[in-house]
Amino acid sequence: MLDFSILSYVVIILTLLVVPYLIFGTYYYSGHGLKKSVSITSGVIIWGIIMLFTIFRWQFNISEPLGVPLLLVVNLLWPSLIVVFWKKYFVGNGLNLRWLTGLQIFRLIGFLFLMESARNLVGVEFANVAGIGDIVVGTVALTLFVQLVSNTNPSKSAFYLLIIFGVLDFVSAFTFGFLSSEIPFQVFAQGEIHAVNIFPLGAIPFFLVPIAMAYHWLMYFSLKTKNLINIFSIQKFFN
Repeated sequence: MLDFSILSYVVIILTLLVVPYLIFGTYYYSGHGLKKSVSITSGVIIWGIIMLFTIFRWQFNISEPLGVPLLLVVNLLWPSLIVVFWKKYFVGNGLNLRWLTGLQIFRLIGFLFLMESARNLVGVEFANVAGIGDIVVGTVALTLFVQLVSNTNPSKSAFYLLIIFGVLDFVSAFTFGFLSSEIPFQVFAQGEIHAVNIFPLGAIPFFLVPIAMAYHWLMYFSLKTKNLINIFSIQKFFN
């Protein structure tokens, strides 16, 4: 059994518990009905449970070396594709930017990659790219969120930059993660333990990252709507 830090377990478990509230709040406090908000949140919870089973058991039944890395890539993309193809349902007239931005703050947990890399449980190259990138994006999100809750609405370009930085961070992290896996053409983490698919860290690529990626699309389409009063709503974040 790998000796992950207690802090990693605590941070990941707390994040997993908070995510359903953020999903629900994103829709309910953006003016969507209770039924729709509960339905979307329930779908995410069910998917999260399936991903936990995958992390703890199902992934170990995949014998193909490329199986788990490809599964992670597909799992990253499909929630975003659902949002893109059914944006009318998932975005409507625009979602509140406070909630969309607030979820991205969790990217600060990228420090766990750096911490566990120092404990020789994560490949160094991946940890530096993914960890530092997540911390930068999370810091930008936190800065924008503070401005929003203080009723200082940043320019739309600031949110577009958050989206661009966020997506590029995911692309680079998944590229380095893929090439750090035990695949025939492994480039990084050779001779190192690279346990990013094992709980607790496994919850990040299997569940949390796909949600954050989908939220970038939700933010992008919300910014494209004309209902700026809704997306910059003065409604309190925690009411």
